[in-house]
Amino acid sequence: MNPRHTERRIIYSLVVVLIAIQLAIYLVLRVNNERIARASLGAALQTGAHVTRSLLETRQRQLDESTRVLAGDFGLREAIATGDRPTVSSMLDNHEKRAQGLFIAVHDLGQRLLAKSTNLPVGQRLDALADGGARAGQGLPIHMAALDRAGETLFHLSVAEVRAPQQLAWISMGFAIDTAFAEELSRLTDMQFLFLARDQQGAWRLHGSTLPGPITAAAIASLREAHGADLLREAWTVDGPDDSYLLSVLPLSARGGAEVVAVMGRSLDQAMAPMREVERALLLLLAASLVVAGGAVYVVTRRLVAPINESAHRDTLTGLVNRRYFDAALRLALEEAARRRGRPLALLMLDLNKFKAINDGLGHAAGDEVLQIVARRLQQVVRASDTVARLGGDEFAVLLPGMGRAAVTPLLDKLVAAICEPFPLEGRTMSVGTSVGVAIAPDDGTRPEALMHRADQAMYRAKTGGGAAYAFHEAGDSELTEDLAALLNRPDAPGPGDAAVGVRGPLASGMS
Repeated sequence: MNPRHTERRIIYSLVVVLIAIQLAIYLVLRVNNERIARASLGAALQTGAHVTRSLLETRQRQLDESTRVLAGDFGLREAIATGDRPTVSSMLDNHEKRAQGLFIAVHDLGQRLLAKSTNLPVGQRLDALADGGARAGQGLPIHMAALDRAGETLFHLSVAEVRAPQQLAWISMGFAIDTAFAEELSRLTDMQFLFLARDQQGAWRLHGSTLPGPITAAAIASLREAHGADLLREAWTVDGPDDSYLLSVLPLSARGGAEVVAVMGRSLDQAMAPMREVERALLLLLAASLVVAGGAVYVVTRRLVAPINESAHRDTLTGLVNRRYFDAALRLALEEAARRRGRPLALLMLDLNKFKAINDGLGHAAGDEVLQIVARRLQQVVRASDTVARLGGDEFAVLLPGMGRAAVTPLLDKLVAAICEPFPLEGRTMSVGTSVGVAIAPDDGTRPEALMHRADQAMYRAKTGGGAAYAFHEAGDSELTEDLAALLNRPDAPGPGDAAVGVRGPLASGMS
């Protein structure tokens, strides 16, 4: 177990908090931008509706004026009165050229076509004449007219009487409500348009659109599903495969029993494009600030937290981990062994023989040096993945993940031999011995307290044998606890430092 784990957890936690805060800022900004874009588009659609209605009304007034002027033309009235159709057609064509996009037609009182301009398809029948005509000055006659009985066309129409002085005919003037007209409105208003008419049977028919095909289909489907005028009161969103649109309905007056609406729309993605640029810039700024803040957190944590962490988990004298750290390492190692069923875990508990005599006789400084020598030798014997701790005084512990009884025995021989190796101390050659108790999980226990208790019992059994020795936990150790306590409390009982030095090996071999 790495003593820097706590430090890393602090760094990771702070970085996660920073990421969460910055992500929250970004999401709030994104949601707010979309709300602003929708509100702005809604206002733009309302403005577009006013502009569109104003354009239609202006065009209607122009149509009415043009129709009245043409109906009052003396030459036209004379040609109609005398039945001179070529002259009538020529005059209509000349007037049409001056007003591009218009069609003009003259019908007799029985609604038979007398003459027409070239823009009006052959066979066009204007039903407005049947109900008295969409007469000049009567509002916005968006008119449904039958086309060769095979389809229908929408017209913006103005109709006037030709009189001399009695009524001779009807003259009608207008333009088609189709995709070309929708494109013209789009250029003027920066909106997309869709024109629909619903007949008396309730079927909606498309007459022109500048919206993308999927959006057009979705808008028509929405109108079909709408009940009454619910859809006419507020805008709604339609999602397409590549874009989303905010749409609203502009009702238009109609004649001939049809309901006509203009559906206006704007792309949400296009409206959001400038805001998306700001969001991308903010995202880059947040990423850069996260890198800087993360680096600052790392530096501050290493400089402030690392020393605190080291002092909390390290023995300042030997540099080994302390008991608090070792307890946590043992608990985690047992949990890992439980997850990996069948994986053994060896726990060694050891203390030094004859250390008390050195510490009392030569002083605490000499005793401290002995502890440092033993700590270095322990670390040299075990693996880098093992954990060596000083529990207090001259008591040490070693945690050996993945090692069972067979694997740990050779290591015990090396460990005891390394500790017993003589060393120079204050001009003398000195040596200490050690007594080692061994408990193996899961056979000797799976709880940290139980495993340490049994390793401790085995250590005291090794100590009672005298010399430098090690002992594995045995089933009878629990029953020996009181006997050992009584033995160690006897006045003539050997002290921890009175056993012979330099003797090593398993207690089970009969060493004493």
